[in-house]
Amino acid sequence: TFYVMASKPSEKFAPPPWVAKPKLENCGLKVMKEGKRIQTITEIAQKPYVLFGRNASMSDIKLEHPSISRRHALIGHGSSGNIYVMDLGSSHGTFVNSQRLKKKKREPLRDGYTVKFGASTREYIVKLDLDIDDDTITKTQPNPKKRKLEKTANDIESEQNG
Repeated sequence: TFYVMASKPSEKFAPPPWVAKPKLENCGLKVMKEGKRIQTITEIAQKPYVLFGRNASMSDIKLEHPSISRRHALIGHGSSGNIYVMDLGSSHGTFVNSQRLKKKKREPLRDGYTVKFGASTREYIVKLDLDIDDDTITKTQPNPKKRKLEKTANDIESEQNG
């Protein structure tokens, strides 16, 4: 008995026809693990598309989890200026805001959306502008309308009592 070893060359990737030059020059992904930011992926702003997968020679961003396919998903720019994610036929799926994507169908990404790959617990938070950190904005900016409403209610009460 003899065995024939089949060597599979790294398949050349043909990008989908909709990918275009990036218009969002400061977009990226905040990588979260157990609620803490562990990394920021900025490569997305630098080229038309970025490949995610377990095989380093077949992808731009290497993901370590065993449920990740060799070439799992793509995040790319459309001619409209939007960014999209597309599952490339992975076994364990790509998820946007907990919804599993259909294979080979692009899904638009909005600021703050969460992308997950396979069964990995890491969350990739979409940031259309990495300079705007929404964590600090929500904590430091008071709501001027709320203050105005409270003042108005107090004014009315003092007018009724006076």
